[in-house]
Amino acid sequence: MTGALLGPAGDPIVSTPAADPNLLGRIAAQAWLNRVLPAGNDSLGLRAETDPGSRGNTYVQCESFVFEVRLQKPAYVMLLDLDSEGNLTVLYPTRASERQVVPAGAPRAIPGTDPKDRILVTAPFGSDQVAVMAFERLPDFFAELIGVQRFAADGSRAEALAKGLANAAGALSVQQITVRTYPAAGKVFCSS
Repeated sequence: MTGALLGPAGDPIVSTPAADPNLLGRIAAQAWLNRVLPAGNDSLGLRAETDPGSRGNTYVQCESFVFEVRLQKPAYVMLLDLDSEGNLTVLYPTRASERQVVPAGAPRAIPGTDPKDRILVTAPFGSDQVAVMAFERLPDFFAELIGVQRFAADGSRAEALAKGLANAAGALSVQQITVRTYPAAGKVFCSS
């Protein structure tokens, strides 16, 4: 028997045997994300999209992209990725230099404008859910995000992040973006 995890619009996120532990892990991780993401409001005027965005946030292995973030008010920005296997990754901020306010008005490429900062599409492929959050005040937990690698939704890193999100002070805006990725045909070696 095959099971499928579908997105809100009915798009397939994962299709796999129903007893696959990865599917169950992805469902549990999505439930964790839905539970811990602050409700937020739009008081900071957050607008985020992928760039290039010409194919509806769909990318093939070895392609690269950034998130383009615009704010109506200056804020501190965080991007949290939930991949198709249920793992979480902080995409931004990952360095101390990124714990700075993003100015209002002009679009900001995240993680950065340098080609080496772009997000390179690699496995696992499927549907990722990216939470883009803007904070009026610098959250205390940002210092703990430096150098964070992939982590599980049921681990201590996720627990600390959930607590930090729950205790964030000031205005907060949240937007979620679904990014779909697919393997390229044939043998592919991405150059960096």
